[in-house]
Amino acid sequence: MAETRIQEKTEKKLIIDTSPGLMLKCRRPLIILAHVIVFAVSLLISFLIKNDMQWDASWVVEQYPRLLVFVLAVKLVVFGLFKQYRGWWRYVGILDLLGIVGASVASSLVIVISWFSMLNTQLRNNPFFENLTEVEGVFISDWFLTLILLGGLRMVVRLYYEEYRTVESGRLKKFLIVGAGDAGEALVREIHRMQVTQYEVVGFVDDDTVKQGISIHGIPVLGT
Repeated sequence: MAETRIQEKTEKKLIIDTSPGLMLKCRRPLIILAHVIVFAVSLLISFLIKNDMQWDASWVVEQYPRLLVFVLAVKLVVFGLFKQYRGWWRYVGILDLLGIVGASVASSLVIVISWFSMLNTQLRNNPFFENLTEVEGVFISDWFLTLILLGGLRMVVRLYYEEYRTVESGRLKKFLIVGAGDAGEALVREIHRMQVTQYEVVGFVDDDTVKQGISIHGIPVLGT
């Protein structure tokens, strides 16, 4: 019975240890695919907002597919220049989110400037732009939704690894952190990232009375 339990725990640990390696090997294609899906969904929702959440063949069949080709061409290049396909979402942080903001703003500016520039040239008469002269209203919504969806997706991946992709190694050791400052907060994050949970952080202690009673990552500052 004991051998069976040990074997089950070993198999679970092996699954956790090997999966990040496989994800790392296919990281870039998966990240690019995730961006393509987000860009497509973002533009689709933007069209829905512009059309009062009404599905209509005039934009579903005619406008959306053609504009999507243009948007994907711009965004994939711009996000690549901002190195958005190199990160590991399991460790996403503030700098990664700022990178999304920068890439989203830059790509939206390029889309808007390029779009209006082309409409003011002979390209306006190109069949590709037929019935696409009144879609400017989707660009602002698309920028906002791209930002929200990409940021949210990365945070979901991080939350999954920190909260649900771990295995408890039997009885957890009670853990009390002395100091509710930057070092203590960083220690909590590292404990949450452990693939095999070994510690249960029960609280912080800190001499600063101002910090007493607050919570850091859901863990209370208990006292001095």
